[in-house]
Amino acid sequence: ACIPMLSLGIPGDAVTAIMLGAMYIHGLNPGPLLMTASPDVFYYIIGAMFVGNVFLLIFGFTGIKVFSKIVEVPKTVLMPIIILLSVVGAFSINNSLMDVYWMMAFGILGYFMKTNCAQFIYFDTFGIEIPLSIGTMYRNEHSVSSRRIPILRSLLQLEICLA
Repeated sequence: ACIPMLSLGIPGDAVTAIMLGAMYIHGLNPGPLLMTASPDVFYYIIGAMFVGNVFLLIFGFTGIKVFSKIVEVPKTVLMPIIILLSVVGAFSINNSLMDVYWMMAFGILGYFMKTNCAQFIYFDTFGIEIPLSIGTMYRNEHSVSSRRIPILRSLLQLEICLA
């Protein structure tokens, strides 16, 4: 999932979407120009992923017995811990209860979307994550490119007419 993010600037999953946002916050533009504009950062990311995979292999093999015990924790213990950490995390962003309410509302909405409560509608969460993460970036870049290349503007108008 990191290959399309680093080479094209398109996140492959939720984790790389967060990495993409972090790169934009720090002034980096992931995509084909990342390798030429700042090769040191690009190779640092590649090296960090390699070192991380080596440590994951080492710790994965040595801690497999402990990790198998964590899986056996009952849901009655695990769910309150997850909910508590989620509420604390949502509240700590802006010290506002409104953030906690928003978190609960979207959590309930996500639960209903995931469990398919409306038996005839299927929601794919990946199809919602990606447009939310790159939608504004696509709109901005498309407007810039359509100003530079007039044929793109006419093709966009043709797409709108056909739709």
